[in-house]
Amino acid sequence: MKKNKILLVALALLLSVTLLAGCGSNESLTPKEKLDKAVNNMMDMKSAEQSGEIGFNFDIPSSDPMTGAYLQMFNNAKININAKTDMENKKSKAEMAVNLGGMSYTMEMFSTAEKIVMKIPMIPQYLYMDMNEETLGVTKEEQEEFTNISRDMAKSLLGSVKEDYIKENGDKEIEIEGKKVDTTHLAIDVTNEEAKGLIKDIVISMIEDENMRKYFVKSMKTTSNMQGAELSEEEINSQFDEMKKQVEEGFKELENEINFDKIAINYFIDSDNNLRKLDFEIAVTGKDQETGEDISVALNGKINVWNINGDITVELPELTEENSMNMMEMQNQMMMPIQ
Repeated sequence: MKKNKILLVALALLLSVTLLAGCGSNESLTPKEKLDKAVNNMMDMKSAEQSGEIGFNFDIPSSDPMTGAYLQMFNNAKININAKTDMENKKSKAEMAVNLGGMSYTMEMFSTAEKIVMKIPMIPQYLYMDMNEETLGVTKEEQEEFTNISRDMAKSLLGSVKEDYIKENGDKEIEIEGKKVDTTHLAIDVTNEEAKGLIKDIVISMIEDENMRKYFVKSMKTTSNMQGAELSEEEINSQFDEMKKQVEEGFKELENEINFDKIAINYFIDSDNNLRKLDFEIAVTGKDQETGEDISVALNGKINVWNINGDITVELPELTEENSMNMMEMQNQMMMPIQ
């Protein structure tokens, strides 16, 4: 299976979940309006705590031994995440446990407006990066503009979700962190053809959206500056046009090669129009037209949210010369030629 097809399958799965991850609860609103309302609530959220679990399962044949080894390692992978975020003060902490092929890894990430700190497997020190203009290659005003572009892009993509894809299933009492919460249950459970139409609408809407182009240009400019490449805006726009062409062509091929056996997403929304729980199950199957071999990709998981707009305390670990290393310095050392 071609790399671009694997990427498009992953994109379709992720968009199925992340672009629909929020619904509100108000009896006077339609399900689509509830979706819009809750997404706005999520964007305006000042603080929250979350826990989640995501599992992957896939069968993608490969004649390349190295690729096959990586596919085997990531098959049946599970990721557990616990996070707390103080958006108002731009602070967050996330703990992640990853199980790959029976091997478990843990990592932590802390962030503030001034610094990002990570603790990752097999590196004894904390890795950190200063979030200043010199390091990022962009000003604070440009960072703020980048954030606003991201918000506008997310809102514009909601127009791709049709009203009749969202069903309301009444009231449901759930338990989060030992506390019972009264919620409204909304669900998306679409057929194969509906799923293809939905994913196609989202993908095409995304690559044609001007906010997406702005997002891409800003992101690539930041990345190129950090790497010392300093691409011009004209060069980045040319890259975007080429990427857009490849995605459109690749999606046309992919559309005839895969089937969405299942897309089921359940939302549980409290009386304040906040998403409190999300669970999902997505399964895709098909054939590789080059080899005729069967392929399958499945994704399932759940997310809980609590302490919304509550008090959140996030403190960076104490960093010293002995227990920490600058990420940019480490990257530069790794890129130095061997004498």
